[in-house]
Amino acid sequence: MKYGYDKLKEMNTEQTTQDRIKQLEEQVANLEEINSNKSLWLSLLAHDFKGFFSNTIWFVDAMATGKISEDIVKEILPELKKSAEKGLSLLDDTLKATKLHWAATEKEDWEWPAAELCESLKTFFKDYLSQKKITFSSSVPEPLKLTVNPHVLNSVLVKIVDNAIKFSHAGGKINMEIGKTGEGDIQIKVQDWGIGMDSRTLNAIFLLNHAPYLGTDDELGAGVGLSLAKEALSLLGGRMKIRSTLEEGTEVLVTLPDRL
Repeated sequence: MKYGYDKLKEMNTEQTTQDRIKQLEEQVANLEEINSNKSLWLSLLAHDFKGFFSNTIWFVDAMATGKISEDIVKEILPELKKSAEKGLSLLDDTLKATKLHWAATEKEDWEWPAAELCESLKTFFKDYLSQKKITFSSSVPEPLKLTVNPHVLNSVLVKIVDNAIKFSHAGGKINMEIGKTGEGDIQIKVQDWGIGMDSRTLNAIFLLNHAPYLGTDDELGAGVGLSLAKEALSLLGGRMKIRSTLEEGTEVLVTLPDRL
């Protein structure tokens, strides 16, 4: 009997070791992907700012020396303003991403009532929702609480909800549901019935080098918000999945391990 017990114990130890090795391999792959994204991100920043500053210097020199007419100046100024707005948005996202990475490394998990999370997002976006006359509803089991770093999760969901509003039609609706999966993980679903995406756009949504997208009211962004949100979410051990159909809407699923 003792031999059988020792053999079973040995098999369990081997399985635990294999599971740990697999977990470490996944973490290494995740870190490699994050480092790759950071390199691409820096290249993107450098490219955009080099182009903007080069164009601005040329424009100022041309105006100072009288090489361009007043009509051409009026034609170029709006494009220069768009480039500046895109660069500012990109820089703002970079600063937010840096803060997220610092926050995610801190062991600062709180017990956060899920219903309170929904209400805080409604309050944060109150003016934007009112401006586009969009209804934001939520469905949450009352006693459900999330044990998570609140700064990181809130920043991730702000990005997701901001996108949902941006790409929803005026008078549209957005719904947020929080519950548990069959495996016991926490799942947060944000769904809109806006312009949606075709398969090509959806496949490129987490890439840092795609063109920025305009919202239904021509809202401009750097086009990298969801990529940053997904990367920050991975630092919490979470995952993000997106389903979308052109002209029908988009559904974003966030899954987090339940630490209660």
